[in-house]
Amino acid sequence: PYESARGCWWGERSHCTFCGLNGRTMKFRSKPAERVLEELSSLSADSGVLDFVMTDNILDLGYLEALLPRLAAQGHQFRLFYEVKSNLRREHVRRLREAGVVCIQPGIESLSTPILELMGKGVTAFQNIRLLKWCAEYGIRPGWNIIYGFPGEPEEEYARMADTLRSLTHLEPPDLTPLSVHRFSPYHQRPRDFGIEIVGPKPFYTLLYDTDPATLSDIAYTFEHRYLDGRDPEAYVAPLRENLAVWRAPDG
Repeated sequence: PYESARGCWWGERSHCTFCGLNGRTMKFRSKPAERVLEELSSLSADSGVLDFVMTDNILDLGYLEALLPRLAAQGHQFRLFYEVKSNLRREHVRRLREAGVVCIQPGIESLSTPILELMGKGVTAFQNIRLLKWCAEYGIRPGWNIIYGFPGEPEEEYARMADTLRSLTHLEPPDLTPLSVHRFSPYHQRPRDFGIEIVGPKPFYTLLYDTDPATLSDIAYTFEHRYLDGRDPEAYVAPLRENLAVWRAPDG
C-alpha cells in the first residue's frame, strides 16, 4: 500500500449521499508528483516490489499531466491500483495504462443516470459504460459494483438496467450490493431528509462489543435502516440480479 493523496476533491464539491469516507477530513491534499516518483522508486528498490495499491480515495487529476507520463518514461514496470472518478477521457485511460496502472476502482455504483443523480455522483450511465469499454480496450481491470436500495430511486430503472446488462457481457462484470448506511455520510447525518430512518447498528456489533445499545450506536460505523415510504428494494432488483448471475457464470 502507498498513499499519494488524502481526502476527496469531488466530495468537497458534492458529498456522495452514501459515502462515509474521510469523516471530517474531506479536504483534498496530495503529494507533489516528484515526491511520489522518488518514494515509489525508493520503496521498490528497497523491497524488490513492483506492485503498489494506492490508498487514495480518488486520483489527483493533476497527476494525469504531472505524474503519469513520468512514471511511464521511467520504465519501472510498476503494477498500480488507483481509485478514480468515472468521467475520465480515453486519453486519461491510455495514460493510466502506460504508467503501469493495471486495476482501478472507478466508483461506478449504478448504470442509471437518475439514480446516479440521487447519489450526487456527478456522472452519467453513459460515462460509466464508456469507461468500462476503454478499460477493456487498454487492458485495465475495473473493480466496480452496482449498489441498490437508494431512497427515492425509480423502481423501473432496475428493469432497464437488467436489459442493459445483456449488451455488456463482453466487459468486466460488477458486484451487486445493497445500500449500507455509513457514519459520516449524508444518509447518516440527515436520514429523514432522504426518506430513511436509522434503526440501529448492524447486528454484528453485538458480537464484537459487550455493551448497551446507546454505546453501540456511538461506536458503530455501519447501520441498519428502513425506508419511510415502505419500499422493499429486493422486490424490484430480482431481474437485475438474475441477469448479472448469467453474466458472471463461467459460461456466461
